[in-house]
Parts: sequence; structure tokens; C-alpha cells
Amino acid sequence: MSELPAPQPMPFQSVPASHKAEKKKHRGQKRVNIGTTLFILGIVLGFIPPHIGLVFLFIGPLLLISGAYATRKQLLPLIETVSTQDARITELERTKVETEQYCATLRNETEEQCKEMREEAERDCQAKQDETAKHCDTVKAQTEQWRIHQESNSRAELEGLARDTERATAKIETLKLEQKELAAVLRPIRQEVATIDYGLDDIQNPAAEAISLQLELKETEEKIKATATKGKAVSAALPTAAAISATTFASLTRIAKRLALRSYDVEAKAMLTKLTLANYGSSVSRLLRNGEAIERIGRNAEVKLSNEYQELWAKAFSIAYKHLQAKDIAKEIEREKRAELKEAARIERELEQEQKRLEKEKQHYLNVIAVVERAGKEDEAAELHEKIVEVEKSLNDIDFRKANIRAGYVYVISNIGSFGERMVKIGMTRRLRPIERVQELSDASVPYNFDIHALFFSEDAVGVETELHHKFADRRVNLVNKRREFFAVTPAEVRDALKDIAGNLVEFTEEPEATQFRQTLAMRRAGGKDTDGLGGVAPESV
Repeated sequence: MSELPAPQPMPFQSVPASHKAEKKKHRGQKRVNIGTTLFILGIVLGFIPPHIGLVFLFIGPLLLISGAYATRKQLLPLIETVSTQDARITELERTKVETEQYCATLRNETEEQCKEMREEAERDCQAKQDETAKHCDTVKAQTEQWRIHQESNSRAELEGLARDTERATAKIETLKLEQKELAAVLRPIRQEVATIDYGLDDIQNPAAEAISLQLELKETEEKIKATATKGKAVSAALPTAAAISATTFASLTRIAKRLALRSYDVEAKAMLTKLTLANYGSSVSRLLRNGEAIERIGRNAEVKLSNEYQELWAKAFSIAYKHLQAKDIAKEIEREKRAELKEAARIERELEQEQKRLEKEKQHYLNVIAVVERAGKEDEAAELHEKIVEVEKSLNDIDFRKANIRAGYVYVISNIGSFGERMVKIGMTRRLRPIERVQELSDASVPYNFDIHALFFSEDAVGVETELHHKFADRRVNLVNKRREFFAVTPAEVRDALKDIAGNLVEFTEEPEATQFRQTLAMRRAGGKDTDGLGGVAPESV
């Protein structure tokens, strides 16, 4: 917009007349009046003798001329003043015209600017409305999807409950049939009475959930009962005396055997009921000592538990222990599976949130570009276009990560303060910020933080991790739970393996910082305390 100079108003200045000038003015006017009067008298009296009017005719014009000259002289400043005022009036009128033109131009430009600002505000408002509408549509779609998902889950749960009910009903019918079949093939009443007398009612099964182990335990239980029923579980003999008849002798022998067997079984069943992974060894030792104690108490009656019977009980303990192990491993695997599912859900949320953030950032740049392009700022628009290219690249990476679950970050970490220098953890994560995963591992469950030796992105992170695990399979610390990814190797060995797998593109730090651990050792040395056994040495068994 061309700017016109603002007109400066020219104040009208009146010319003051002094008192002396006024006097001269009146004096000249008076001369003119007197001269005019004498001239007229001269004309009138010129025809009357003795021609006095000629004098008046002579003096009157002189006074008239003198007065006129004086009057003219006095009027000149006024004429000049009037001319000056006319010039000023002309200048003011010209200034007025210029001012009106300037105001009109300014008004037009202001109206144009207001129009542009109004249009821009309307566009921004429309963009905000579109964005809000889009967000509302997204929220509605997500709400509808969540509702459908909940209905589907509820329907699936109801169907699952119905199926469980049907299976339970079928199971009940099957059990009823089995019960009838078992009732039809019950042992003779004498065998049942003998079993009850010996105290061999059904053994409480601590492994009811493992079907294969349960069947094996049931089979062992039947063998225990059969051994006791056939009289092979325990033997006893009383010294022969003349006063004791053969019938009484046999009865006493049977009573001694029954008491010994009942005592052994009660103790064995109690220990089997309380069996845990921690007390298995001590329980088996107690079982052996229990048999020895019974034989020692009944030595006068020559009471002796058969090896076959004791081995059957030891086998029952072993089966129950294996079942407890299986349940414990199954629980741990299930717990880790839940953790993996939780981690996968968290990663999906992170990817969705990052995608929304990038899309919002891209839309913001597009809106700004529209404004700067209208303003003619090409350089700034070019910079914004470059930022949009970067945002689109990040969006493509997010789409790739969502579509390819094998892509992620492979990490190699160690904790020499907790596990020693010959122990590393090799894993992978799909998180956008993988350092958070390492920080989670460095929680209160370990005394020191983990140090990162390598952390790099790979489109086939699962393959790289698997290949490293296979490479050090014979050095794996936990051979039972493969999800515990600790290996008894040095960082240098992992570095050499990574060179073969990923090449020299991986940045690797061989020496860990272990800041807190080293500071702790330094403080203990400074205090003269023994630092042996405080970390840094892995167990030899590893």
C-alpha cells in the first residue's frame, strides 16, 4: 500500500492592525472626503463671481488626490493580506482534497485488509470445524467399535459359558456312567474291608489339574492298595510260645502289620498333602526315616516294610513333585504371556498415539502453508514443505511398524553389580522409545541399573534376536523357561556374534559404565570395608 504524507493543517493567521495604522487610514479617508466636498463646491461656486469656486476646484482635487494616495498606501497591506489569505485558503483546499484522497485510499486498503482477515478467519474456523467433525466421527467410530467389541466379547463369554455348561453336564453324565461301571467291578467285600482296615483310603491328590500325571498317580495309588491288600506291604512275626495258639499268633501278627502299615500311610499321606517344590527333598527323607522308625519300633515283632511298597510311595512323591513343577512353570509362562500381551497392547497404543500426533502436526503445517503462501512468503513455505516431508516419512515408519511385527529394537544389556561380568541379557522390543524398556528392567528388583551395550533398530529384530539366542543356546542360564533371556557370555562375545549377523553397522559399547556399582565399591574401599561378595563375580555354576 502506497503511503501518502499526512497533510499538515495550516492555521489561518489574521493580520493585526495597530492603532497608528488605523489613524492613518482615517486621515486619508478624511482627505478624500474633504477633497471631494471642495471639488463639488468649486463646481457649484465657479459660476458665481468673484469666482471663488476656482480655488475650491484647485484645492479639492489636490486633497482628493492626496487622500486617495494615502488611502491607497493604507490599503496595500490589506490587499497583500487578502492575497496571502487567498493563497492560504487555496493551499488549505488543496490539502483538504489530498486529505480526502488519503482517507479514501486508507479506507479502501483497510476494507481490503479486513476482508482478507475475515476470509482467513472463516477459513481457519472452517478448518477447525472440519477437524472437530473429523475428531467427533473418529470418537463415534471408536465408541461404536468399542460397543461392538464389548457386545462381541459378551456374546463370546455367554457362548463360552454355555459351552462350559454343556461340557460340565456331559462330564457329569460321563462321571455318572464311570461311577456305575466302577460299582459293577468293585473288588470283593473282603478286599475292600482289608483296604479300609489298613488305612488305605483314597490318597489326596495335589496334582489334580495335570491329567497325565493324575492318571499315573492314580495307577500308583492302585498299586499301593494292591500291594497292601495282598499282604506284601509289611511283614511281621512273633516269637513262638507254647501258651500262644496258632490262631492267636496269626491274629497278633496281622494286628502288628496293620498298625505298622496304618502308621506309615498316615504319615506318608500327610507329607504328600503338604508337599511343595521347596520341601520335596526333606519330605522324601522324612518318608524314609518314617519307614525306618516303624521297623525299629516293631523290631520285636519283626515288622518290616517291603522295598516295593516304599518305592511306590517314593514314586507317588516324585510324580506329585513333577506335577507341582509343571504347574509352577505353567503359571510363570502364563504370567509372562500376559505380560507380553500387555506389552503388545501398550506398543499398539503408543503407535496409535504417535500416528495421531503426526497427523495433527501435518495438518497444522498445511494450514500454516496456506497462510504464508497467500502472504507471498515462499522461503517459509518451502521450509514448511520440508517439515511435512519429514512428518510423512515418520508416518510411513509408523505404518511399517504396525504392519510388520518383526520390526523393532534389539538390545544387549548387562548388570555387573547384580550378575557379574559374564552375564548379558539379549532381547528385543517394539516400543517407539526402547530406552523405557531398559529402564523398566532396572527396577527395584535389582540393586543396580542395567547398562546398554547395543541398542539398534532392525526390520527383522525377531530374527536377529533368535539367531543370537541360538548362537549362545548352550550358555543359556535358565534352561526351563526360555523367556528368561540371560546368557553366561561376555559383551565382547556378543559383539563378535553381532558382526556376523548385522555387520559393522551396529554401534557397540563393550565396557559398561556401572556407575552406581563402581561408586559403591569405591566408597567401601575408602571406608576400609570388605568388598568381596558384593557383586561383580558370577557364580561358577553358571
